[in-house]
Amino acid sequence: MGAFRDRVSPERPAAFDPVSRTGTAAYVGDAVALLAVAGTMEKFVADVRLIADFDRFTVSGWVDGFRSVSGERIGGLTVTLGETSFTTDGEPFAGETSSSVPGGGRWGARWSRADGSEKGGTFGSAADDGSVAVLGAFEACSCPSKGGGNPGDTDATSP
Repeated sequence: MGAFRDRVSPERPAAFDPVSRTGTAAYVGDAVALLAVAGTMEKFVADVRLIADFDRFTVSGWVDGFRSVSGERIGGLTVTLGETSFTTDGEPFAGETSSSVPGGGRWGARWSRADGSEKGGTFGSAADDGSVAVLGAFEACSCPSKGGGNPGDTDATSP
């Protein structure tokens, strides 16, 4: 999985037009990354959910449901992707993260399809005391087949 699965070039999509979208849209997808806890490091997979508000040009979300590659649940960790603004020109956007442990980090993404239906990005968060750190990449879409939604969906319930 790449953060920009359909993108070969780092240039913004030529026909980028999420401005024609209105309301909110839910984006769901998958994350992969490394989780460091107490001096050990493990690969993980997780679920990502983002809510874009095309009227206010903001996006936020969270990463949760962490599990090892073999499927074992890693309980108690949620990384919140703080609300940030996006522009209609296809440029990357970034915001702050927080998690279920005191600390923080950054996240960033960009639209990976010209119609605003998919986005990919990275996230990181670390505990203030350095006991837990996570660094990963995600992709998410507003595809109904994955549980995402078209503009107008308002299911922004956090985990």
